Amino acid sequence: MSAIASVPLMASPYPAATPSGSGQIGRDFHAVGKALQSGDVASAQKALATFQQNAQNNLQTPASQPFGNNSQANTDYQNLVGALQTGNLSSAQKAFERLETDLQIKPFPLSDGVRFVLNKGMDLSR
Repeated sequence: MSAIASVPLMASPYPAATPSGSGQIGRDFHAVGKALQSGDVASAQKALATFQQNAQNNLQTPASQPFGNNSQANTDYQNLVGALQTGNLSSAQKAFERLETDLQIKPFPLSDGVRFVLNKGMDLSR
């Protein structure tokens, strides 16, 4: 039987998730998706409200444009907001899926690095 050597983990070059700031905003965004995935409109509405508040407080971007210059993401975000305001689960789920695609985060989980980039409104399509 051969021994497997332990490999030390590399430190992330991105800031650690903290109770406020970009790490929290990424968790808030993820919570919206998780609530939508489970079909819980009330929790999705609450998570979205938290995301909006933290984004406005920490990113200094207009509430209608939390994704900076990514106009497609901002449009799909507004569609998500509208769908959740009316309680339309199906439309909210579709808008969230499109938003994930716009941000190109669907193929991989939301790591701290992705959350950092996402929350700074950077364009991930390059």
